[in-house]
Amino acid sequence: MKNKLNKVAVIGAGTMGSSIAALLAAVNLDVWLLDILPNNLTSETEHDKNARNQLALSGIKQMKNPKSHMLLDSSNLNRVHPGNMVDDLDVLSECDWIIEVVLEKLSIKQQVMKQIASVRKKGSIVSSNTSGVSITSIIEQEDDEFKAHFLGTHFFNPPRYMKLLEIIPTKDTSSEVVETMTTFFEEELGKEVVIANDTPNFIGNRIGTFAYIDVMKQMEKYELSIPLADALSGPVIGRPSSATFRTADMVGIDILKNVAHNVVSQSNDAVEKENYTPPLFVDAMIEAGTLGNKTSGGFYKKSVVDGKRTFLVKDLKANEYVPFDKVKNEKVMSALKSDNKYKTIAYGSDIENQFVWETLKHTLLYSASLVPEITDDFKMIDKAMRAGFNWELGPFEIWDKLGLKESVERMLEEGDTVPNWILSMIEDGKSSFYSEGKSTSEMKQTLIVENAGAKIWHIGDDILFLEIISKGHVINSDVIEMMEKATSLLETYEGLVISSYGKNFSVGADLGTIAHLVENDNWKELEQLIERLQYANLNLKYAKKPVVTANFGMTLGGGAEVSMHSDHIVSYPETYLGLVEVGVGLVPAGGGCKEMVRRSSQKISKRTKQDWIVEVKEIWRTIAMGQVSTSSFDAINKGYFLENEITHQFRQEKLVETAKQVIQDLNNNHYRAPLKKEIPVLGSTGMGAIEMEINGMKEGQFISEYDGQLAKSVATVLCGGDLPIGTMVTEEYLLSLEKDMFLELCHKEQTQNRIKHMLTTGKPLRN
Repeated sequence: MKNKLNKVAVIGAGTMGSSIAALLAAVNLDVWLLDILPNNLTSETEHDKNARNQLALSGIKQMKNPKSHMLLDSSNLNRVHPGNMVDDLDVLSECDWIIEVVLEKLSIKQQVMKQIASVRKKGSIVSSNTSGVSITSIIEQEDDEFKAHFLGTHFFNPPRYMKLLEIIPTKDTSSEVVETMTTFFEEELGKEVVIANDTPNFIGNRIGTFAYIDVMKQMEKYELSIPLADALSGPVIGRPSSATFRTADMVGIDILKNVAHNVVSQSNDAVEKENYTPPLFVDAMIEAGTLGNKTSGGFYKKSVVDGKRTFLVKDLKANEYVPFDKVKNEKVMSALKSDNKYKTIAYGSDIENQFVWETLKHTLLYSASLVPEITDDFKMIDKAMRAGFNWELGPFEIWDKLGLKESVERMLEEGDTVPNWILSMIEDGKSSFYSEGKSTSEMKQTLIVENAGAKIWHIGDDILFLEIISKGHVINSDVIEMMEKATSLLETYEGLVISSYGKNFSVGADLGTIAHLVENDNWKELEQLIERLQYANLNLKYAKKPVVTANFGMTLGGGAEVSMHSDHIVSYPETYLGLVEVGVGLVPAGGGCKEMVRRSSQKISKRTKQDWIVEVKEIWRTIAMGQVSTSSFDAINKGYFLENEITHQFRQEKLVETAKQVIQDLNNNHYRAPLKKEIPVLGSTGMGAIEMEINGMKEGQFISEYDGQLAKSVATVLCGGDLPIGTMVTEEYLLSLEKDMFLELCHKEQTQNRIKHMLTTGKPLRN
């Protein structure tokens, strides 16, 4: 990056501004959060610093609220400084990047730019965060140097979770500024960046809003119900399960109309204006105040009928809510099972096929008609829809699935206008927008061995990659077999990366297999399965070559235990890691309890007995309550890892690559496997202290009697059983305790019921 960003100012401490400030603080930037002077100052408060900064302090208060989920780690707050645009305006002269996040009103944004221009240093970058205000108009009154360092930046909400970020340069923005910000957003924030032209709603909202409204219009045309329209505009065409109407409820029906109006108000095309004008039932919903999830209901509604929670859906013809019945449509189910769901559902004579064809066709043709208006590169449209709207494929990727030539011929037969650049492609002999066989990975991978649960690849430089491929990425017998195989292969290779691809690293051990073994009284086989996982983990931990896991998403139970035995962890910030076995009536038995005890013993070198008890009670609560980290940073706070054991990688697609680099760095520093050390335990002293807390929780009816038994089982393992305080035990001893407690609980009816309930409903049972 040519211009290194160190100090940043965020102007506007509302929800979006505060969220952006929290995200920037997470990557170690020094962040000033500024807002206007409040209008409620009195003679008594006008000189009070906190009163003058109350809007920025309110934004920081939002960050502190756990329900806001703005912060990746509470310590990030130390990097956020509150201020106001009068007392602290000069701070802007020290900033490398100033981002304005004020009201979506041109005049207000222009006024803020005048203030910025009066103090900013030359060469500093300025951006306006907006979802639709003209970027060029915002700085039309500023000088050339300012214009060269100005651009639009559209963070999608919420900034922490949404990957899409639109950069909107003007004709005056320097290419170096665009390059600097693109690199920063991609490399440090892990964003998917698209370069958009300065047009209404830019790229994502321009296409997404059109698609939603078109589904609504086609639903009316084909006289479909809302649930069927959602079934036909959801996963079957690569869109989220919230599809169209549930998404509208989440966004806000009024917000959807407002975003559409932004195009209607600026377009000179009568057809486009009509396409963005929602059906009349949308206006009726807004007038009735049924705006979606933020009100009492929207297209869908949760209610209580006869004492039971019920999910309702709007019957637009009857203008009333009726019970929602999940759609089981043969056409949809058949398409989802096919090799090409897009083609299967779009081609055919049934009403479902016609509806999907019409909605897809309209979106594809509209997207194509906007090149080069909204972007010079059609791939930016695909990228925006994947990253900003969670579509599996963008419009042009879908077009390839439908068959470019075949679909265009049908469009022409139906009298549609196909953009000339598409026709020219076909005339030049091109049959698709993308070449076949493109790889998403830059690493060369050579398969060494595989089974149904995992694959072992050689990824270059004599480094192995164990890819978990089991359903749900559960840690089952097949995965354990590949872990054992990988350990033996490390005799001739230089290191091992363990990870997976998809939504989650691993949801934990194979609960279905455990239930089957318990139900059939296969206790010996269950004991052997536990021991295999324990020693597969232990052997990886003490392998002669480094082992690094690359975590993301759900990393639970057995998946967390695999990670806890590696030399180092490369983790995507959105990693939700925890030992959650208590939720199904069990204790962690893959070495998780043992590793928590070991790590806690390293935290305090010179500790009193009371310090020690407090530390072990903390990890006991973490396990007994099934606490899951809210981020990779929080995994450290909860005691799952030590700070020096983890590297945070904001680009999920680079996790394996980064893990490989960590292995090479370890080897370059003359890696040696860790030495086995005995672990001190609290014994009966710790168990007594924890039992007092358990009894108090039972008496206060915070936990059930059986919850108390489970909590005691966890305490038994963490304290090493009935031993004198300070007894040194081996890792194998603690593993044996884990196994014994696990098997003992498997014999209990309450645990068996918890396991069955989880497998049946996907929810924990309190009994």
